[in-house]
Amino acid sequence: MRLITVAIHTYDRAVALKNLLEKEGIETVLQNVNLEEPTVSSGVRVRIHERDLALALRVIENMDIFVARDVADNSDENVILVPVDFNDRTMNAVKVAFELAHEHSLDIKFMHTFIDPRPSVNVQLTPSLTYEVGDNKFRRQLEATAKTRMAHFADRVRDMLKAGLLPLVKFSTLVIEGVPEDAIVDYTKDYPPYMIVMGTRCAAQKEADMIGSVAAEVLDKCRCSVLTIPETATLDIDNNLRNIVFLTNLDQEDILALDTMSRIFVDTHANVRIVPIQGRKRFFEIRGARDSSERLLQYCRTNFSRFNFEIRNIDLEDGFERLEQLTEDGDIDLIVLPHKQKNIFARFFNPGMAHKILQSTDIPMLVIRV
Repeated sequence: MRLITVAIHTYDRAVALKNLLEKEGIETVLQNVNLEEPTVSSGVRVRIHERDLALALRVIENMDIFVARDVADNSDENVILVPVDFNDRTMNAVKVAFELAHEHSLDIKFMHTFIDPRPSVNVQLTPSLTYEVGDNKFRRQLEATAKTRMAHFADRVRDMLKAGLLPLVKFSTLVIEGVPEDAIVDYTKDYPPYMIVMGTRCAAQKEADMIGSVAAEVLDKCRCSVLTIPETATLDIDNNLRNIVFLTNLDQEDILALDTMSRIFVDTHANVRIVPIQGRKRFFEIRGARDSSERLLQYCRTNFSRFNFEIRNIDLEDGFERLEQLTEDGDIDLIVLPHKQKNIFARFFNPGMAHKILQSTDIPMLVIRV
C-alpha cells in the first residue's frame, strides 16, 4: 500500500499529530524532508497509507474534537434525531430513519416543538427591577397538548413496529418549547446526534414558504449530516437506493463527504454520478492522474469499491436548469452534497445549492457538513 504525505510540520508538531492519528487507529510514519542532509531538519513529513486518507483528513480537520474527547459527554452520537410535526409527510422520514438506525444499531429520538404565541408583559416593580408576567396556564396547556399529540404519535409508531412495518429499533420522544428551526439547532449543539432525518413538503408547496422553511434553516445551521425526505418520495435503503448524484467542488472536503456517505449507507451498492459544481479549486495531488476530476474518480474507485463511480461534467454555474435536467433524465434516488456553513448575509443574498435542490426537486437529499 502506497504511503502519502498528509502534513509537513516541525518535529514536535509532527510527533503530536502522529500520536493523535495512531490513537485513532491510523498507522503513521514520520520522514525527514531533507533526505540529503537528515541532520539538518527543514520539516518532518507525516505519512499514512492511502487507504486511511479519509479518516486521517477527518481527524486533522477536527483536531479539537479528537483531542478533547471529554467535552462530548452530552453527545447523542448513537441517536438519529427526527423532528416531527405529526403530518403525514413525517412518516416517509420515519421509515428511512428506522432503516438507518437498524443498520447502524442506533436509537431514534423524535422531537417536537411548540410555540407560545402570547407575548409576555414586563411589569416595572422598581427602577432597577422588572417582573415578567406571562400566561403560565396557557403555556402549560400548549405543552400538555403537544405532549398528548406526541404520545399518540408514539403509539402509532409502536403499532407499526408490532405490524412489522418498521424494523425493531428503540425510540424516545422529546417535546420542547421554541421556534422549530432554532430549537433543533440549539439542541444539536448541546447534544450532537449521529444525523438528522426530516420530512419536507413537495416542491410545488415549498416554493411559497421557502424563506421560512424549517429544513432550509436546519441545513444552514446544523453541524451534523441532514437527510431530507420529501413527502412524495420513497427511499428504500435496502432495495431501491441504486443511483446517487454526488455534487462536488473538487477539493479535499469531498473526500470527507464521500467517506461519510459510505459510512451512512454501509451495505449499499449504488451507482454514484459525480457532478463537479465548479472547477476553480484544485484537488489534492494523486500521482498518475491527468486532472482533478480523474484524480477524484481514481481515488473513489480505489477506496470506495462498493460504489460504481462515473464523472458527469455539467456546468452548473450558468444556472440550475442543467441539474434539473439531469435529475429528470436519470432515475436518481438520492442527491448528496458537501455543505459549508455560511453567514446569515450570504445565506440570504446567495442561497447555496442545498437550498435550490430543496426548493426545486422532490428527490431525497443528504447534506454533509464539511
